[in-house]
Amino acid sequence: MQETTLDTSQNIPEEPKAIDAFFKAYVIFYSVSLLISFLLSLFKAPDNFLIEMLFNTLLFGLLAFHLIYFILLIVKKEGPGRVIVHLINSFSMLVVGIGFIFYFADWPYKSEMLTTGLVSVPFLMLVQLFYELSVRQDASKFFSIVSSLSISIFAFGVLFVVQKWPSGTEMLGIGGVLTFIMLVVHFVFTLKKEAKYQIHIRYLAQCIFALISALLIFVSQ
Repeated sequence: MQETTLDTSQNIPEEPKAIDAFFKAYVIFYSVSLLISFLLSLFKAPDNFLIEMLFNTLLFGLLAFHLIYFILLIVKKEGPGRVIVHLINSFSMLVVGIGFIFYFADWPYKSEMLTTGLVSVPFLMLVQLFYELSVRQDASKFFSIVSSLSISIFAFGVLFVVQKWPSGTEMLGIGGVLTFIMLVVHFVFTLKKEAKYQIHIRYLAQCIFALISALLIFVSQ
């Protein structure tokens, strides 16, 4: 009698190598840009021509990276559902990143841009959650729900802290702890090569972006 084995890895959509490699470079560039923008804001970037030029270079660099990312998504991706999810994801990151640059540099419309980006994160998580539930196995749906909920609470916590609204610190703490726990859980399953629980680098990047953003906010207060 022939034995049949279930290959769970077939249920996880793989990233094309070109996009995966580009996204790794994007994670590094985005994180470094956030850190540099915060350091430059300490020297009041708009008052110095060279620093302002560097600020603009970082800003246009992020825009250029997103433009290339969009092209890679449209050309290389298979399936309109994944394209839509990734485009919304990329747009959300872009608005949040530029919003933080404006926030630390104290430029006009900083509050509007940052609020738009942070509010778009929970909606992104909802869209992404629906997509994940449709492609992942039943056993991993709980992790997808908790992860999306954690990042959404965290994003609202950051927004409430920035706007100085009540309960912002509590939401930031709860969302941050849940996000960190889910990050560790997913990372452990990824190391153990449990295909049904594995996550792609973009999910790790979202957690890293959130933690860096919160750290910069607290340091800048």
